[in-house]
Amino acid sequence: MTEPNAFFVYGTLKKKQLRGGMWPRQPASVVPGVVRARLFDLGPYPAALNGDVWLLGEIWQFQHLDLAETKRVLDQIEGYEPGASNNEYVRDVVDAHCVFPENCISAEDPDSTISCWMYLSPNQDLLVGKREIVPFCSLSDVFSTVEKDWGNEKVAFWPDPKARVPRSFSEE
Repeated sequence: MTEPNAFFVYGTLKKKQLRGGMWPRQPASVVPGVVRARLFDLGPYPAALNGDVWLLGEIWQFQHLDLAETKRVLDQIEGYEPGASNNEYVRDVVDAHCVFPENCISAEDPDSTISCWMYLSPNQDLLVGKREIVPFCSLSDVFSTVEKDWGNEKVAFWPDPKARVPRSFSEE
């Protein structure tokens, strides 16, 4: 299996969020995407688990030469150390779908998925008592034009209307 050249992000690493400017390398592209997952509100940031509802986020695609440094920096930000037992998140490979397939440079077929690195909660027990963000609007509610027919299926995303979004690191 080839190592992914993309990351799927759904929280503070998104472009307009607190850590959106902390990426160490320039992406080749950043496009909206969805994965199947469950999303939880941890206060100033979210966490996701593999699941069966659509989670809306961003697919950040990189040149191969930029992957090692990008993973190193993001692993630090996300509290992930390969092989450690006390990680806040784990980095795993997921299949993401581009909301606008014509903008995804890694997808050879517009209907294919893109393998992405994604930071997930390492353990469902860590999310007990946390508010689950359930799907609450359709992609057509978020984007004025959606090329792929996603139907009326709802998506979850952070921040949702109940989220406490930090505007500075001191607010975390």
